[in-house]
Amino acid sequence: SGGRGGGEMQLAVGTNSEQVRLFDLADMGCRLLLGHADIVLALDASAGGGLIASASKDATVRLWDPATAECVGRCVGHMDAVGAVGFGGKTGGRLAAGAADGAPLPATLLSASKDKTLKKWDLSPLLAGGGGGKTKKKGATAASGEEAPTLSCLATVLAHSKEVNALAVAPNDRLAITGSQDRSLKVWTLAADGSAAIRPEPAATLTGHRRAVWTAAFAPLDRVAASGSADMLVKVWSMADWACLRTFEGHVSSVLKVRFLRGGALLASSGSDGLVKVWSIKGQECVATLDAHEDKVWAIDAYEPPSRGATGGGEGGGEGGGEGGGGDPRGLGELVSGSADSVIVRWRDTSSASGAQASAEAEQSLQEEQALANALASGAVASAFRAALALRRPRALLTVLQGLPSTDAADASLRDCVRAAADDDLAFCLECSRDWSTRAAQALTGHRLLHAVLRAVPARKLAAVPRARSLVEALLPYAVRHYERLDRLLVGTHFLGYTLSSMRLLRPDAASAATAVGSSATAMPPRAAETVRVADPAAAPLGGGVVDALTLLATALGEAADEAAEGEGGGGGGGEGGGGD
Repeated sequence: SGGRGGGEMQLAVGTNSEQVRLFDLADMGCRLLLGHADIVLALDASAGGGLIASASKDATVRLWDPATAECVGRCVGHMDAVGAVGFGGKTGGRLAAGAADGAPLPATLLSASKDKTLKKWDLSPLLAGGGGGKTKKKGATAASGEEAPTLSCLATVLAHSKEVNALAVAPNDRLAITGSQDRSLKVWTLAADGSAAIRPEPAATLTGHRRAVWTAAFAPLDRVAASGSADMLVKVWSMADWACLRTFEGHVSSVLKVRFLRGGALLASSGSDGLVKVWSIKGQECVATLDAHEDKVWAIDAYEPPSRGATGGGEGGGEGGGEGGGGDPRGLGELVSGSADSVIVRWRDTSSASGAQASAEAEQSLQEEQALANALASGAVASAFRAALALRRPRALLTVLQGLPSTDAADASLRDCVRAAADDDLAFCLECSRDWSTRAAQALTGHRLLHAVLRAVPARKLAAVPRARSLVEALLPYAVRHYERLDRLLVGTHFLGYTLSSMRLLRPDAASAATAVGSSATAMPPRAAETVRVADPAAAPLGGGVVDALTLLATALGEAADEAAEGEGGGGGGGEGGGGD
């Protein structure tokens, strides 16, 4: 539960002890709040941060001044352990001297207990300028033997048929909600016609959970509330017609705490599975899962800058759990979670920075797309090639390559671009060539790019490209298949020439040429794969040379990997590997 003391944000934590620990978020220094006689089960902080309320197994509620770490009030009247406590969002004056010196005094304080009752307490004795009750003298402490004043109970109602686990008060102090072991939630009217009611009146009973309800919370702006149950569900309820608006499933164990974020746009929940989940109310999905705990996460709370419309203070926790809350001294949003593993984790909201980074990346992408369009329009091959690589879009690179004329000058320009590319860009080129080789319509473009890579880049540099070996091994069977297809096509053209010459269907003036063609066609040329022997990839022509170059490169990469493995296994022996440079 967050509080302010001396202008600093503080974090109040309840553990498996009768002490409340108050941490300064600037340096995580700790002070102890002493007074309870049994384990503290729940905490809450007032909207102005001037008071902290703690509920305990000793059947009492105590109010604390976070600036002086002194108890300024006691609420006595429950007959069993008090498991939930909550302040309202409105204020009813200023606190008296000795009780946070002029901080806003909350108008409402409620508590709920294992005795099945809901109680409303009178905070007027803490008002500045008197209020009918005695106020503790400034500087007095519990250790000095002077007991804090006892506050009066304004109203007591039987809330549920079983013990009450959860309690939350609406920011406008008009409604309160309780959750119980009886698997139901009840909504209570605290104010009507703008005037505060003395006794909470039942307004609605919300059913839908199949097991005990452990937690409830109001949204800071909208008329909705959320609840979490042992049935592993998080539900969002309308406070206008009492209908269930959303049901979130994702936890694999009991949901122990819920808390609205960003003015009600998000909902955080924690559970016995050790996870903190953040849900989008509008998108109806889990947008983040925070995993840093090894046991049940009993408590979460958050501090958000006022510009986001967040309210201060959280609700009570459970036995064995710390109550998270607090804030970021630098003004950034922060979520705090406390677990049964005795660890408190502070989570910083980086959504603004992530959004700014995403906007910058989107703007840069638009600029690169515009540069690509301009380069394509002007025929600047080098600029278009670099822009397509920067965008990492295979379609854009395919458009650039398909727009290149089939000339030696264009191929030389492509090789210059490939030669200047970084290792990551070369890997991207090999990936594109591999993907395009799987489709006949794009295979020629893919092999043209591959040809440029093999001609422009030495084998040693290719060996250093990330995933080069796997890419080359994937390219090799496709290259062989496409080359065999081209070889069959070449053989077919010779058959066509021989057939036309034999049928004497050519013009008379072309008979001599036809005879020459027929004579050459009758002699079947050997397969190019059997005549081409390329030892250096840099001299490989387009066609069979690409196949041989890929084969040599794959062999060299395999030998280099084997020699490296043998060198590591031999304890540093062996020389430089690879024989396929």
